[in-house]
Formats: sequence, structure tokens, C-alpha cells
Amino acid sequence: MGFWILIALGMLFALFIALSVVTAADRLDVFGQEGRRQGYVVQQADRLDLFDRDSRRQGYGIQRPDGSWDLFRPDGSRLGVIQPGLGGLPSRLVLQPRKR
Repeated sequence: MGFWILIALGMLFALFIALSVVTAADRLDVFGQEGRRQGYVVQQADRLDLFDRDSRRQGYGIQRPDGSWDLFRPDGSRLGVIQPGLGGLPSRLVLQPRKR
């Protein structure tokens, strides 16, 4: 009886590991200039969803034909653009200053 319980626990543990790897693959962490994690991005086929550290949606992005992404706040105002890196350089995020 104890043997079968160990087998079942092992299978549940393997399932937990597999699910955590699959869900983590969909998220990209976003870091500020200080190197601290500011939130994460979930990429879909033609859309990005932006979230803060507390998993609150902070905006979205729409991909341009040239491969860059236009970013918008939830109210529809423009946030900035992500320009993909070329030749091994990292992607660059260009934010527009918020109007007061």
C-alpha cells in the first residue's frame, strides 16, 4: 500500500514540475534600469500583455510589421515602443513621458 502512495506522490510531483515549466515559458520578466524586476510580459501571437509585480494588468502591445511593438496603457494612451535588438543586441524599450 505504501509503495503505491509513493508512486502516486511521484506522479503528482512530476505533473507539478511540468506545469510550472510550461507556465513560466509564457512569461518574460521586465527589469528597470536599477536591475530590479518591475513586472512581466505575456506574449501571444500578435499581442503583448504587460503586468506589474502584483500581476495587475498595466497595458498591452500590438506588433508592427517591422517587428517592433507599440505599447499602450489600459486607457488606450500610448506608453512607448519596444524595438527588437539586432545582431545579438538586446531589445530596447523606449517609453514616452506621461503627460500631466
